[in-house]
Amino acid sequence: MQFIIALMIILTGFFPAAIYTKSLIQILFTLLFAPKFDMKCTQISIFGWTFNHQNGKWLRSYKGYFVPLIQYNATLDLNRYQVGKSEKRARNYDIVRIALLLVISLMLLLLNLGMFKELLYFPELHPLKLFSLSFTVGMIYQSVSLLCIGLYTYLVMMKGLTGHTDSILNRLRSGESFEALELKHVDELPYPKANQIERMMYHNLYLMYLLATKQYSKMKPIIEEMTDYYRERAFILQDTPGYYLLVFYYSAFEPDEDMAEWFFDKVRSTLETDPDANAKRVLACYYLNIVKDYEKARQYTDEGLHTVDNYSIAGAERDLERRLLAELNATLNSIGLPSTVLPS
Repeated sequence: MQFIIALMIILTGFFPAAIYTKSLIQILFTLLFAPKFDMKCTQISIFGWTFNHQNGKWLRSYKGYFVPLIQYNATLDLNRYQVGKSEKRARNYDIVRIALLLVISLMLLLLNLGMFKELLYFPELHPLKLFSLSFTVGMIYQSVSLLCIGLYTYLVMMKGLTGHTDSILNRLRSGESFEALELKHVDELPYPKANQIERMMYHNLYLMYLLATKQYSKMKPIIEEMTDYYRERAFILQDTPGYYLLVFYYSAFEPDEDMAEWFFDKVRSTLETDPDANAKRVLACYYLNIVKDYEKARQYTDEGLHTVDNYSIAGAERDLERRLLAELNATLNSIGLPSTVLPS
């Protein structure tokens, strides 16, 4: 077998085949068993096709171009949320998810053990055998990597800024208001070694706090850091909340057509199929201040006001969305575009 062909087979098995298989196994496990851990699968993205799950339905959209990724997003299901219990079940979800991949990888290793021995004596294996071996090694690598990430998350990150952010989210889920949180800028917290991913997670929460407490003047430095960070990396599903906030800011507080459109284009397919109130609010602001399509701004504002009470979030977040949508509604009323479906 020619060296180049053999190398292509090995790389195909080790990288895309193993990576995509790992992702599909995790998606299937999450769809079937997430409710048992008080979790839910909210979003799946496969090669540019995005599926958002809300109110028992999957809404499909397409980015308009191929994306070589399979991703999903799983979160706590607030309809099942129990203070102090759901967090432990979520940790168990991660443990079982990682253990499942490790078991599958071990089974593949045992099944292919004979071929590994064969490779020592007959280097030029049949292409299918070579693919099987590289796929097995790739699955082992993916599983061990996921285990290392899980250990690092729970043993290191949860003791730092990630744990602090998680504790604040738990307070919100328990019914506390944003005002009661009294959050500080990340640089005022005792976590100087926090990485950029941790900072972005905290920034999302801190910006919501600033919106809720109307401390708008403090938002710009955070937005600038987030802008620099996200523009330098490829979009992944876990970045969606940050992109929503950036589209909203560059549409509502500091209208910037170039910036708003850049971030909007990255999440357009997700935004336009997301039935939640926060997505409707972002869309309404974008069409009002950037596109100047007032009819669409009115449409999305009305949809947001209709869905905000069914929005599966903490009470404080719902109150914030209700207020922001009410402000949008008042703005549209003031320019002669009253709601056609809401009482005046």
